[in-house]
Amino acid sequence: MSFTPQEIPTGAVRYNTDSNKMEVYIGSTWMEVSVSSPNLDGGARGLFLGGGYPNVQNVIDFITIPTAGNATDFGDLTTTTLLTGGCSSRTRGLAAGTYPSATNKIDFVTISTLGDATDFGDLTTARASLGSVCDAHGGLAQ
Repeated sequence: MSFTPQEIPTGAVRYNTDSNKMEVYIGSTWMEVSVSSPNLDGGARGLFLGGGYPNVQNVIDFITIPTAGNATDFGDLTTTTLLTGGCSSRTRGLAAGTYPSATNKIDFVTISTLGDATDFGDLTTARASLGSVCDAHGGLAQ
């Protein structure tokens, strides 16, 4: 079945086998769909969350792993803590449990974007000093 240009709905999408490109119809002509894939996976970035004994802090620092240099400020956790448990995927980092007082809070950050942590949700019970809390799939172990 062949359409004349008047019968093609605006916004129709096709794959042009001649150019190997996706195209969209904009009412009078087919235009190539411009695509890009920005690197939003955090790359080779390492995060350090909260304080270490005896310093109770809300600081998040980061390093760029392939380069030599000092840690840089990433943002802040939602509360001050030390000995926070953390884990991540390539895109999102999680921090859970606080010390010296146990809580059930979970914070998250988007690794590719500098900024403060945001409330992600709650653990099933208040916990402290979680250490490494990843399961085999990169999630929080409860």
